[in-house]
Amino acid sequence: MLIDWFTVLAQVANFLILMWLLKRFLYKPILRAIDDRETRIAETLRQAEEQKKAAESEHAVLRSRNEALDIERVHLLAQALLQQDAGADNPAVPLRRRHRVAYAGASG
Repeated sequence: MLIDWFTVLAQVANFLILMWLLKRFLYKPILRAIDDRETRIAETLRQAEEQKKAAESEHAVLRSRNEALDIERVHLLAQALLQQDAGADNPAVPLRRRHRVAYAGASG
């Protein structure tokens, strides 16, 4: 069996040219697209993390504000009940106002 060295060298040259063309026109653009996508994903994740932190801090602020309003509501309710009790003992307060609860219960 006789080997044609010209054909072997031509095949090797063709293979090397093909590898260079694929690297230049296929492999690099694909790698560049992958890198761009990874960059966009990392940026999106960073923004999502910032938004999550902002939402958590806002949630904490609103929770503390809500707790403060609950405390104020209980305080005002207790104050109103004390005023109502004080008004029941005061003969200057009209009878209708002193017995508002009784009227509401009788009509319902």
